[in-house]
Amino acid sequence: MKVWQYVLRRLILLIPFIIGLTLMTFLLSRIIPADPIGLSIGKHATDEQRAIVAEKFGLDKPAHIQYLMFLSDLTRGDFGRSLATRAPVVNDLRRFFPATIELALTALFLALLIGIPLGLLSARYRDKSIDHGSRLASLIGVSFPNFWLGLMLQLLVVVMVINLPISGRFSDVIPPPPKISGMLILDSILNLDSRSLVISLRHLILPAITLALASIAEISRLTRSGVIEALGKDFVLTARASGLPEVTILYRHALRYAAIPILTITGLLFTWTLAGSVLVETIFGWPGLGRYAVRSALFLDMRPLLAVVLVFGLTAAIVNLIVDVLYRAVDPRVQYN
Repeated sequence: MKVWQYVLRRLILLIPFIIGLTLMTFLLSRIIPADPIGLSIGKHATDEQRAIVAEKFGLDKPAHIQYLMFLSDLTRGDFGRSLATRAPVVNDLRRFFPATIELALTALFLALLIGIPLGLLSARYRDKSIDHGSRLASLIGVSFPNFWLGLMLQLLVVVMVINLPISGRFSDVIPPPPKISGMLILDSILNLDSRSLVISLRHLILPAITLALASIAEISRLTRSGVIEALGKDFVLTARASGLPEVTILYRHALRYAAIPILTITGLLFTWTLAGSVLVETIFGWPGLGRYAVRSALFLDMRPLLAVVLVFGLTAAIVNLIVDVLYRAVDPRVQYN
């Protein structure tokens, strides 16, 4: 099967995926015994006021009709309006999604930048002090929940008087760079604005580290096991017999052997990072989709919540599709079925 045929088939399979994802979220929201209209306009609202709001947002219709209305609007690229803010949901998505993607990509970059070399060192010095220390650090990394780690990092910054912001995405005094992509770091670079770049990076450090720690541990452990397995293969023994330097053997041969498992876990970790952003953004006051989803859930604002779940699900599916396509670039022997 050619690559374009494989990609087309995966894209077609996204249709039942979208239906299943939104349907499950919609059904779960119906199980919660709460009053979204009362949360929106106040518990002292009159019956007439409640009826007007219910009719305007389609909440007076049966549940299955509401879901079909959502799907119908979705085919036109319309996510409806927020019950809490009365604003179009699609505008909120455009506003908050770049912040979440910027945070998730930075956390994943840190995880790869630290996790792969750490795993290589552990494999190279197997059963030595550096290996034991790396494995202990990995165990600690996967044991800490990210919300606890975020709070501890904030406490550490305050107690040690470290000059780092513990909340927000940019300065409240200085205007952000002109919007191009919505990602402040990229916009600062494109606008050649070094001051905005520094401010953006300083705000990004703590939430990115919080999100990245568990991923660093996973990538480090997987890299270590893959490289150790590769170092026992015949092609590595042949390379050593040929007199190749150990650094060349590690990076050109052993790491390439372990590349597909690392690539696979990278796609999965991106999905987990998106899910983890819900709590991390709330703790650090990061104005992204995760915080937006929490606020929508508190008001049982279903249109925004369905939109966030759909965007997260589609993003994760597309990233995993890209990872699957990259398999052949890493190993030409991979065949698509």
